[in-house]
Parts: sequence; C-alpha cells; structure tokens
Amino acid sequence: LVLMPRETPLHVGHCRLLLQAAEMGAIIAPPMPALYSRPETLDDAINHSVGRVLDLFGIESGLVKRWKGARQHAKESPRLGRRK
Repeated sequence: LVLMPRETPLHVGHCRLLLQAAEMGAIIAPPMPALYSRPETLDDAINHSVGRVLDLFGIESGLVKRWKGARQHAKESPRLGRRK
C-alpha cells in the first residue's frame, strides 16, 4: 500500500493515522515537488512525483531525471556567487 497524502497542513490526527499505516507496512510518499530536479512546468513537477511513486512499484516510467553524480550536476548548475 502506498499513500500519497496531499492535504496540508497535517494535524495530529493525520499524523497518527499515517504513523499507524506506516507501522502496518504502508509506504508514505507525499507528492512534494522535487525542486532539485528543476521542473520547468507544473507538469514536470507532477510527472516527477508520479514517476517516483511508480518507481516504488518497479515500473520504469521515464518521468524521473536520474542522479548523474555531483560532478555532472556541478557542471550544469548555475552558481550564485563564490566567496574568495
């Protein structure tokens, strides 16, 4: 069982129910936008969340950008400014 709770803010009742579900073996996977993947559109952000959940089921969707390592991302990442 995979739960994707979307309501916020979560109150203590939500948290208790999610805890109980997790204790019984459920996976809690809130659809949080993964800003590190640099979505350009709302569809990109949604597709990333959907792709991550499909990964939990072993379904390759092609919706998730895979990590290529720190050096690869460092080359692609704009820098705000360097301290000297």
